[in-house]
Amino acid sequence: MKKLLNIALVLVFSFALSSCGNTPPSLEDRISEVQNGEEFVYTYNGIIEPLELDIHQQGTHQIRTDEELVIIQSQLYDLNKYLEKRVIIQGVDAEIIGDAERVLSVTDIELEDGELSGELQEYESRLYGFRFEYPSIWEADLETGGISLSKDGEIWVGIDVYNDKTDLDSFASSKEGNDGTPVTIASQRSLRYIDGSTIKMYVPNPPKKKIYLITFNENKNSVDAEKDYFYEILESFELIYISVQKGEKCGGEEGIQCLENYVCELESGEENAEGTCVSLNSEGSDQNCPFIAPPIDCKDYRISEYSRTGCPSIYKCVENGNDLRSNEAEEKSTELDTDALISTIEKYQDQILSVDDAIVLQYEITETENLVSVVYEIEELKYKKLYSFAPSANEFNFIEKASFEEGDGRDWEMISGENLQSDLNKVVIKAESEDMEREVSGDMRLYENSHKDFSLEYPKNWYYRSFGAINNTRWIVGFSDDEIEVLSDAVITVSILDEEPKSGSEEYFVVRDRDNDSVYVVEGPEELKETIDLMADSIQ
Repeated sequence: MKKLLNIALVLVFSFALSSCGNTPPSLEDRISEVQNGEEFVYTYNGIIEPLELDIHQQGTHQIRTDEELVIIQSQLYDLNKYLEKRVIIQGVDAEIIGDAERVLSVTDIELEDGELSGELQEYESRLYGFRFEYPSIWEADLETGGISLSKDGEIWVGIDVYNDKTDLDSFASSKEGNDGTPVTIASQRSLRYIDGSTIKMYVPNPPKKKIYLITFNENKNSVDAEKDYFYEILESFELIYISVQKGEKCGGEEGIQCLENYVCELESGEENAEGTCVSLNSEGSDQNCPFIAPPIDCKDYRISEYSRTGCPSIYKCVENGNDLRSNEAEEKSTELDTDALISTIEKYQDQILSVDDAIVLQYEITETENLVSVVYEIEELKYKKLYSFAPSANEFNFIEKASFEEGDGRDWEMISGENLQSDLNKVVIKAESEDMEREVSGDMRLYENSHKDFSLEYPKNWYYRSFGAINNTRWIVGFSDDEIEVLSDAVITVSILDEEPKSGSEEYFVVRDRDNDSVYVVEGPEELKETIDLMADSIQ
């Protein structure tokens, strides 16, 4: 009877949930669902994505399943570590304020492939003066002048030890040829270098007069989990200041030596015999550095002074310190994968545009602000929708920001939203078949103007800005190697004029016919004559 009563209570509770506006997700979107007191624990698998800031919405991230997006948050896990990764999460419904959407509070998370489920273990070398944690599924091998960390025969991380080095900046710049980005590792001012897929960290150990070069080597089998482990190593990296080496191995083929005040007792008199380090101190006591409290309310601090024994004695707070990971993308200088962006739009065109059978005419991309406009046609009427985009695995997510329709004079009239792309530089890409695409040389980019129906090539790393019909022109566009705020910032201008200008201009210019009653004029300084000629010759 009691069992039947429990079943009935569960059915009543489920009916109450479905009767109100806070309906739980369908069974198709869940792997499992169990009851925990009066809270359901839901399990999802999908990709973790950032959640766009909305003051009216709770939650910090979202998980994209095969069928839907679920808004999530967590007080137990740093969800940023799992961005763009396929994971399995468990959680309960969070308490909602007002009319906010349903939010899941994550109570457990792991990568779907289980890579991060491996436990971490500690590696310590008093010979080299450091300790750190690394995954148990990796192997640590002691080598001449350092150690290597590998998995399945692939070396992922190497730590090279350089002795008698005290000037970090001079040493690192001599190795790399330029200045690195300051970061904090093991409470030390360290330097980061990124060269393609290789990440290098130079970490000093002042009392021991050593500099460590910690290198992450990405290879053809690279996965995000391996890079995460690399940062786990850096975050757990600690320096050993006092030379206590009692019981550690010495001698051998590598000729490992004991530190000061220790002697190597060999196991035999044979060549390359191994031994054990024994303290010369009769008491054999191990001395540790005393605890020194770091600055209060300080997220990033470094050692500023050492005691006579080589222990840290004073810490200082570092303001605006660089995070180990935050600037990595900027230093790599990776460009937007425009083909993947357009491919995603084409693949989900009907869902993204919320209309069927639209004919896409062109894309207008502002890479610096992650904005893209899609111009399309339905029954000979033209429309445009503006989206913000963010990468998700090998594709992109889109959030609609504004909607437009073509008005009189081919100007766009905004129907809804906010035109975040107004006055920003845009790259226009026509939605044409591959055999119709215009080829552009490697050091140039394509500027296209759909309103005035012309295009031309301009230097790849330059900026442009349209100023419309001003200064007795039908249209004028400015180009420069620096950002353009006003027309005077432009180095080269392209204008549509009613007639060819008089030859009395102080600057060099080239005229190209447009139609029977207008011309294109490309104008700029004499020293840019070659660039001006190229731009003028490319007008179509």
